[in-house]
Amino acid sequence: MQMELIIETRRAAVEAIAARKDIGGMKALAGLLWPRDSVDQAYTRLVNQLREDRREVLSAHTWDHIRQIGREHGCDICQHFDTD
Repeated sequence: MQMELIIETRRAAVEAIAARKDIGGMKALAGLLWPRDSVDQAYTRLVNQLREDRREVLSAHTWDHIRQIGREHGCDICQHFDTD
């Protein structure tokens, strides 16, 4: 799988990290973010925070955690993502 060269949204950046073979997808990433929740609850929480039409937002703490997980798995794609 070839990774996009240009990441234009937070969702695309998170999906790029989740797509790493050693992470295993969005559900697995959500499980790493919120290990106390069930995988399904964590996944729903993550997806809702990435949807633009929802009131839930991705917190700075969660974004930093996603970036950390990405770095730990050799994916620094978020460092190039412009949040402005």
